[in-house]
Amino acid sequence: MANNLNSAYAAYRQAPNDSTLGVLLTEVTKHALRLARRNSNLDAEDIAQQTTIAVWQALPTYTDKAAMTTFVTTIVGHKVKDALRQRYSEPKLAPMQSWEVDVHQPDAAPPTRSITINVFDYLPTTLSESDKALIASMTSDKQRTEIAADMGISLRALRSRLSRLKQKIIAQ
Repeated sequence: MANNLNSAYAAYRQAPNDSTLGVLLTEVTKHALRLARRNSNLDAEDIAQQTTIAVWQALPTYTDKAAMTTFVTTIVGHKVKDALRQRYSEPKLAPMQSWEVDVHQPDAAPPTRSITINVFDYLPTTLSESDKALIASMTSDKQRTEIAADMGISLRALRSRLSRLKQKIIAQ
């Protein structure tokens, strides 16, 4: 399998044309797909495609310092890490404790009235003060890592508390 990739690269080096390039990129895709499925099965096809594009873009500057399989394997590793990083990154939450909505007729010039919605008005009244403080901190501009540090707990503990709080809200 790896020999097919190295052989395809050797053929491309001897006669760089569309035919040998097609064979090489097909072998790159197969190799990348095998590796990606071992590491991140959900994104394997995307990772293989991104790897093939990266190899194709790097071919003009690629030197024979390492085997083509080593080169492709390294790129797949980076693409898997990028995919996992993107999948598990914490999105920054926008403040949402309250916001204004203008309510007016489409034909009217200025808005006639505003409504302010407070998130806490819609939460169960049985929440403890610590739960309300946790919700308030989550609706701030802070990253979860900062919130965990402010609370003096680990990020894992914060995620656990948020999960339990979500279950509590859903149950009520």
